[in-house]
Amino acid sequence: MHSYLYVSGDVPNKSLFCLQKGRALNVTGIYNQEANDLLSKAVKLDPKLVDAWIHLSESYWAAKKVEDAKNCFLGALQHVRFHSLV
Repeated sequence: MHSYLYVSGDVPNKSLFCLQKGRALNVTGIYNQEANDLLSKAVKLDPKLVDAWIHLSESYWAAKKVEDAKNCFLGALQHVRFHSLV
């Protein structure tokens, strides 16, 4: 049995852990700094993780940071387009 209650150490896939925890904290639609930090980390660890880009965009939207939300959404689209070309 694996314990995924931490980010540091030997977590098999830190980017997915950060994504899932960030998603859980982001579910209310009210801006949550910890969710934003985790989703940002997920994107930095794995830039091809489209779900992380989308949820990070939603986090910025909740913070009324429209330009940042747009940039994250465009980042997601960039990876989807690239993936569909390959």
